[in-house]
Amino acid sequence: MVKQRSEASGPGQVGVATGPAYATLAARLRDRIVSGELQPGDQLPTELEVSAQFQVSRNTAREAIRILASQGLVATRRGATGGNFVAHPSPEAIRDTLHTGLELLAASRTISLADLMEARETLEIPVAERAALRRDEEDLVRLRASVAIPAKPSDDTVYGNHRDFHAHLARASRNPLYEVLAEPLFRIPLSERYAHREKRTTHWRHVESDHRQILDAIEQGDPIGAREAARAHLHYLRSAYVEPTDEA
Repeated sequence: MVKQRSEASGPGQVGVATGPAYATLAARLRDRIVSGELQPGDQLPTELEVSAQFQVSRNTAREAIRILASQGLVATRRGATGGNFVAHPSPEAIRDTLHTGLELLAASRTISLADLMEARETLEIPVAERAALRRDEEDLVRLRASVAIPAKPSDDTVYGNHRDFHAHLARASRNPLYEVLAEPLFRIPLSERYAHREKRTTHWRHVESDHRQILDAIEQGDPIGAREAARAHLHYLRSAYVEPTDEA
């Protein structure tokens, strides 16, 4: 249950939001979840109990809990033993939330393509290195299946293969944080988002060649080779999208 705490607010108080009462209440409850005061699986008070404890209307309590549910922090169960419970953290849910936020930042041009590529280089180069050390046969099967580009590639096919290859690399690193942090970055379609023309078959053949070099190093268990092949691939993507050529 949520413990009683002073409702007084002041500069620097953690978890207190300015704005509507439901946002302030949601911030207070969120702070208790993030701090560990409320653990995954703990049941929240009912809307009526929350409204009485924090001296807000029941509608305000309902909206605050709804916000937490939309952020993946609270799960609602139905039935006799139902109620609102602190959700168990899921890497997939966190990854999807991060991806949505990055998509919004990219769409608004708050982040540039150069920013995006710099972040990808920071994360994906060590991902390839660790994948070479930690991959198993199933990882190799998935990577091989996603590396080939069809003879007449469609946009959907090549984007799907390209995205899958990088996702399988992150998974092969055996570090779930790499998946959470790196995958939302490479799921942003570069040419679609930034309206550059690099969709030609020659471009995708270059991408296929880069992927094969990364895969070869990973198959051989060569972390240095995988790291350098990934670095070369991301350098090519930077040159293709950040500084597109005028070639026909």
